[in-house]
Amino acid sequence: MGNEVSSPSDEQRAEHRNATIARMDARAAEAAAAEKSRLTALIKARDARLAKQAAADEANPRKVVLSSKGDATTLQQQTRDVSMTSDESSTQIPAANDVEDGETGDDILRAFQPRKEPINRATSSRGPQSALPAHVEEPDPKHLQPSGQPQNDETIAQINSIIKPTMPPPIDTNGRSAVPAKESSIPGNLTSMSAKRPMSNASATEQNSTLKTPKRAVLASPQSPDGSGPNSGPVSTKTAKPGLSSAARTTIEERPPAWYNKLKPGSRRNPNDANASTLLGRLRSDIKKCRGATDAQMEQLFATIRDELHILAFTKVFGQMLRENRMLHNEDGLPQIFDEAFSNGLRFPWDVKADAEELYNKWCLQDFETDLLRGIKLGKPGLKHSGKTVDSIDREYKGRAFAKFHGNGLLINGQWWPTQLTTVRDGAHGLPIAGISGTAGEGAYSCIMSAGHGYEDEDHGEWVLYCGTDSKDGTVTDYTQRMLESVENGKPVRFIRSHELKSPFAPEIGFRYDGLYKVVSFERLDNASSTRQRHRFRLERLADQASIRGEGPSKRPTKQEIEVHKNDKRMRGFT
Repeated sequence: MGNEVSSPSDEQRAEHRNATIARMDARAAEAAAAEKSRLTALIKARDARLAKQAAADEANPRKVVLSSKGDATTLQQQTRDVSMTSDESSTQIPAANDVEDGETGDDILRAFQPRKEPINRATSSRGPQSALPAHVEEPDPKHLQPSGQPQNDETIAQINSIIKPTMPPPIDTNGRSAVPAKESSIPGNLTSMSAKRPMSNASATEQNSTLKTPKRAVLASPQSPDGSGPNSGPVSTKTAKPGLSSAARTTIEERPPAWYNKLKPGSRRNPNDANASTLLGRLRSDIKKCRGATDAQMEQLFATIRDELHILAFTKVFGQMLRENRMLHNEDGLPQIFDEAFSNGLRFPWDVKADAEELYNKWCLQDFETDLLRGIKLGKPGLKHSGKTVDSIDREYKGRAFAKFHGNGLLINGQWWPTQLTTVRDGAHGLPIAGISGTAGEGAYSCIMSAGHGYEDEDHGEWVLYCGTDSKDGTVTDYTQRMLESVENGKPVRFIRSHELKSPFAPEIGFRYDGLYKVVSFERLDNASSTRQRHRFRLERLADQASIRGEGPSKRPTKQEIEVHKNDKRMRGFT
């Protein structure tokens, strides 16, 4: 009984374990510090050697020698290819070109700072004796020569791939990273079918929901305020290739487009396409009949053409079919309706012109999809009765447009979408949830007017009062700041109305683009000491635009759009 030894308590075991880990961390820190000092010495020696060689090259004419591979190299290049000394054999050293002007050794060696957090011994495969930090890989054995010295070019490339990613990005004068963050397709955002006023933290939302895709082009349009064309972003010089792509959506360089001109008529027709081809032929015939019709006949033909355009928006067509029916030809195709240069003196109703141009642009871009949710990946519904679903724009969808521009672009007054995410897909708006989209220094590009959140918004049609976003810390939010910049620079914003808006001008369902509005002034609804910092802006619709399409035969959404929306099971639960 007297020989029994009491087992250590849990506290003693924990204390012993912590002491052991502390000793291991201390040894790792000492090893990292020693490695840093050694690398610093090696880099200084290398720089001195290269500087000496460069001075010698300047003093003497460059001699060209023949390398072992048979190609001509200079003495300076040959010097860089000399194997490292035995002191450098086991160390990976960054190439000289990795050191920019003005950088110091400490900038490069930040990767070798000892870890501040405890090392997870359970998951670490290196053990306490490793001299390199956990995020720096060991040299690949296949890059070592039999003598143990690393091969020069391959080793330097390996070093660059290890050390450069660990270097912090340069910082600009405002304290932000000077290297732009990589942008990707819109991830699975928690989106709503209705426009919600954004949260105050705008910067992260815009960066995460913006995809770097080409801008839509300036394209002459009778929907533009000045009648000559929109004042949007730059025009791509890339030639459109067959098949819908981001590059193809940037611009319409030719009328008809190049892909259409390459098609030859007279191909064998598919009986399955008879209905669509018949509808196209009927539309062309009705347009032609307008030339010699009386006023009464003209009104009837205009109504018929209007319905045919609305039906064609949901009719499956393809390029060869359009070519067979000459739909994109200037003289006897859709341009007869909206382009006065080819109208033969006919003046079609403004809404018919808008619908014909919208369909023409879509077909010119080889976008023949009729699905309202094309390019959208639908997620599972969220909380019951929440009205939200985890939807996103498909990364593989090539028709994604870009919203970072001022003006109409290829958008048409009255254009309609079923959800806010589809407005982002087509470049009308930039964010899947927030109501204001813009860029710092450029102001707002677009805004969506909806209901809720207790904002004192007022919709008077040709002018509106629109509130920015509320602050939580007493500073003006980024979204509100974009609107303030629009007041200052005078650039108009694209104005979209949501069906949730309690206004006679709101669409019956979905979202409708109602043209360009100028942000002319603002008022503070809170005093300077308020935490909320609510601002309300006055927006006025630019003159010489087509009317808001809220009622009558020109109403958008059309009866066909409403019917398709209601019959689509994917839309159920969202009104």
